[in-house]
Amino acid sequence: MVLAKMTMAMKLMTTTMMTMMTKVAALGPGDVRLDVDILLLVGGNGPQPPHVDLVDGQRQCFGSVCDATPTLVHVGERPSFEQIAHERGIDPSSATAADEPSLERLRTNPELLSARPQLENAMQLATTDDVVVTASGVVRNPAGTVTTLGARRVHAGNWQDKETRTELPRMVIFATASPEQLEGYRADVQVQPAHFAQLTCMSQTARTTLEREWAHG
Repeated sequence: MVLAKMTMAMKLMTTTMMTMMTKVAALGPGDVRLDVDILLLVGGNGPQPPHVDLVDGQRQCFGSVCDATPTLVHVGERPSFEQIAHERGIDPSSATAADEPSLERLRTNPELLSARPQLENAMQLATTDDVVVTASGVVRNPAGTVTTLGARRVHAGNWQDKETRTELPRMVIFATASPEQLEGYRADVQVQPAHFAQLTCMSQTARTTLEREWAHG
């Protein structure tokens, strides 16, 4: 039984990869390539923290190897940088050179520092028209579904719903499409809300609040 399931998974992976290649080919006139590093993500007991992990010009492709809970994407209103700086006790005029990369990302994605409940409420399922809904109401994308996201889209890998734990686990192929002039995906580029607590231009009270807000998950 296990062997049969793994064989099925391998076939689904091959089909999904072909779909991803087609999606990537449609992104640009021959100047976009799929990176060499392709990962298979297996769902955990909870979603990832919302984050961004690309540079401008890159695209991410997520392909469902089996029926899987969809990736979460930010669909809410994006606040202004000035609003977030005020709410989070950030004084850009006192920023150091070490602060600048984080501030630049925050100018692009100020929603990352929205209050946690507000940010999480703005994260919704990236679904297709042919979603699968289980008897208990769990929404899944069918096997072979491919989602593409741009560099500035806040997103989060979803959890493995408990109904799948006796079946195939949630498996999603993850790959990055990059223009020829850019290097491939780099894990150290990923920025989560808690990372902004390293800003020296953020007040100590605001840093403590942010760290506590994201202490779990």
